[in-house]
Amino acid sequence: MKKVTVDLKPQEEMVGVLEKMLEHRRAHPKARADELYYELLVTYHTRLKSAKEHGKKLIGHTIVVPTELIFAMDMWPMHLEGSSMTLAPVLGNFEEIFSTAKAFGMAPEICSAHHC
Repeated sequence: MKKVTVDLKPQEEMVGVLEKMLEHRRAHPKARADELYYELLVTYHTRLKSAKEHGKKLIGHTIVVPTELIFAMDMWPMHLEGSSMTLAPVLGNFEEIFSTAKAFGMAPEICSAHHC
């Protein structure tokens, strides 16, 4: 089986932006739910970013895979659609993502989340 190494630099950049968004929400509170949302995003993506440091394999999955199975195998789940659909708007790199998908031959009719 071929081992794939993934560049997590965009993930690190995204965590930095999300942390700033959380700081902004805390400084300008409107609804507690907004702050909690950004806290959850920061926590989730920080955990993904640190998987390697903890000696954990990061496993990409879709919505239909129960994360309990992945945790039971002592791995960390990364929801592919959710992560990619957070990454694109936070970093503003839609054009790069969609042109990469097109270069791989993905049809434009395919769901944007799957393009990401």
